[in-house]
Amino acid sequence: MIPLAGHAILMPYLIDKEHQPEAYLFSPADAMKMLAIEKREKRKTKVQPSQQNRKKGTARYKDHYRLDAYGTAIDRACDKAGVPRWSPNQLRHTRATEVASKLGIEAARILLGHTDAQTTMIYLDSNALLNEQIQQAIENAREIHRVTGM
Repeated sequence: MIPLAGHAILMPYLIDKEHQPEAYLFSPADAMKMLAIEKREKRKTKVQPSQQNRKKGTARYKDHYRLDAYGTAIDRACDKAGVPRWSPNQLRHTRATEVASKLGIEAARILLGHTDAQTTMIYLDSNALLNEQIQQAIENAREIHRVTGM
């Protein structure tokens, strides 16, 4: 399920592919075409005649991204920024831990689409869950103290 904010972002892509329902929504070939258009529009010097008719096709780019393309892009960005690399799957683990700590393991299981809670447990960071439980216990104790004065 895509949140409403995501609809606005995806709408131009959906409209562009309206007459091609079988086409991939995001395509390296389309991305490279857009990049070439942007470069051409930003160009400050006149295009040389030898370059005007040159065929710079996107034939070498596929119509879809590889499964590991997102991870590869993250790796490159991390290296460029000089920060430690991380995996996109870490987002799934982190979100599952947050949901489990606030709403319980059953909610995390449903979010992740698991049929068995044991599978969900693999995704959860037990230290983070424990820290969250400790923080909740401290807050509960403070509330009891505030109400009872003990």
